[in-house]
Amino acid sequence: MRHAAWAAAVFAGALAAQQAPQIPHVGYVYPAGGRRGSSVEVRVGGQFLNGAKTAYVSGQGVRSIVTQYVKPLTGAESQKLREEMKDLREKREASRKKPAPGAATVAFTAADEKRMAELQDPLDELNRKPSIPSIAEIALLRIEIEPGATPGPRQLRLDTAGGLTNPIVFSVGELPEYARPPLRMPPAYNVVNGATPADRPAPRAPDPPVEIALPAMVNGQMAPGTADQYRFQPSADNTSPSRPARES
Repeated sequence: MRHAAWAAAVFAGALAAQQAPQIPHVGYVYPAGGRRGSSVEVRVGGQFLNGAKTAYVSGQGVRSIVTQYVKPLTGAESQKLREEMKDLREKREASRKKPAPGAATVAFTAADEKRMAELQDPLDELNRKPSIPSIAEIALLRIEIEPGATPGPRQLRLDTAGGLTNPIVFSVGELPEYARPPLRMPPAYNVVNGATPADRPAPRAPDPPVEIALPAMVNGQMAPGTADQYRFQPSADNTSPSRPARES
C-alpha cells in the first residue's frame, strides 16, 4: 500500500506539472529604446509567446506592430535544416571540382546560394541558445515613435494567445541611437545551469569599433566572452565620464 500511495503521489505531481499554466513571459527587448521621431526594429525574447500578434507601449506617441513570431524548432525540424545545409555545402564543394570522366557536372546555382543564406539564421539561432527556454521564443516588432512623444521609460507588453506578458522597459530618448546586431552566443558558452561547458574555442578577433558621434545613446547586450568597441572624437562638449547606455 505504501508503494502504491507513493506511485500515486508521483503521478499526481507529474500531472500537475503538465497542467501548470503556461504564463507568457518576456525576458529582454533589444534595442531597449529608440529616439523620438524614429522607427525602430526590435527583438523581444521570452517564453510562451505563441500567438503574439499585438504589442502595447504605455503612454502616448508610440505605436508598435508585431511583424513576426519565431518559435524554437523541434528536434526533427532542427535535424532537417542541418541535413539540408550539409547537402548544400557538399553540392557547393562538388561544383568546385572537376567532374570524373563520364560524370555529370555539378552546378551550384544562385538559388542554392540563396537557400544557404536563408538557412544560416535559423541554424545560428539553434547554436545560440537551445538551453535557455525562458528567452528562446522571439517576437520581432516595429516601433514607431512620434517626434512629440514624451521622453522617458515606457512599459512594453505583448498580447499572446495566453494573455498579456509581464511589462518590460522600452525607453524613448532624445539622442541618436546606436545598436549592434543581436548577439549570437557560441555553443561553448551555452550550457544548462550546473553543467560542465565544452572546451571553449580560441578567442576570435573583436569586431571593428563602431563609429559613433557624441552625444549618443548606445544599446548593448551582455554575454560571456564578448566585448563591444566604439570609436568617437572627443571634444570639450562630450568629455563627461557619465554617458548614457542601455544593456539587455
